[in-house]
Amino acid sequence: MSLAIEIKNNEVILVDAKVTKNRIQVKSTHSFGFEESMINQQGIVDSDNFSLVLSQQLSQFKSREKNCNVCINNNSIIYREILVPKVDEKRLPFLVRSEMMSALHLTPDYLVDYVPLEEVERDGHPMYRVLAVAILEVAIESYLKTLKKANLKVNTIDTVTNSIIKLVDTFGLSKTESQFIVADVQKGQLKLYLFDEGVYVLARNTKLTSNLDEEAMNVDEIIESISKMNQFTFTRNNKGINHIIYLGLDSVLKELSNGVEETLNIPGKIFNEVINKDNQSSFENKHVNAIGVLLRK
Repeated sequence: MSLAIEIKNNEVILVDAKVTKNRIQVKSTHSFGFEESMINQQGIVDSDNFSLVLSQQLSQFKSREKNCNVCINNNSIIYREILVPKVDEKRLPFLVRSEMMSALHLTPDYLVDYVPLEEVERDGHPMYRVLAVAILEVAIESYLKTLKKANLKVNTIDTVTNSIIKLVDTFGLSKTESQFIVADVQKGQLKLYLFDEGVYVLARNTKLTSNLDEEAMNVDEIIESISKMNQFTFTRNNKGINHIIYLGLDSVLKELSNGVEETLNIPGKIFNEVINKDNQSSFENKHVNAIGVLLRK
């Protein structure tokens, strides 16, 4: 078993699980909320207080795992899809960093990483399309320091978008010629990930104005955001959305899926239904991002 920790803007998800290409085996899960003011662009604001709360929650969780894999899903991460010339792999990190620094006017104290997406051609020249991410060095240090104070050792730190990309690829969801959306519905937030022929295209993050209480979630507001994404795809390639995969708050996903199909005529399935096999143990769909960080690509 491995411990995965997803750190959101207002919630921490803990998942003790074993994940491989053919199996998700969840031993236990736990979650707890916190004030959004405790995390900003520079990471965890009050490391001492956050680590104390985390230690208390880990005691309730009763996991013996001290090594952890961290999924960052909050405002301390900056995403950008960029095109860079096709060059030797050794030169690619420098090119990506230079492009990010120039495009976003980043200071040298930002760390930049990337995920290769696909090889494309522009004006007769071979290019790489990559998903680049940037985070302040002090933010990474704040996560590492806080988790260390909670007696945890960090094996990997990953982003939520890369977690979704790995999930789509690992569980065969990318084996399609159609265009689809992965919709992640969380408290007060909606993330829509667009894939075309199995390749990640872009993500849109919408702050929901409805109540943060999942029991009072405004489904119509989410349907409107999905409709806007669908309209955007027609301006991109005139294909539209073929289907949607839902994850996040189980209490609203079924109603949302039915509402989207009725209103927009776009069918959808909930993530754990898509990969439901005899050798999959049950889990809540709000744990999917943490599960994804345990995958290796």
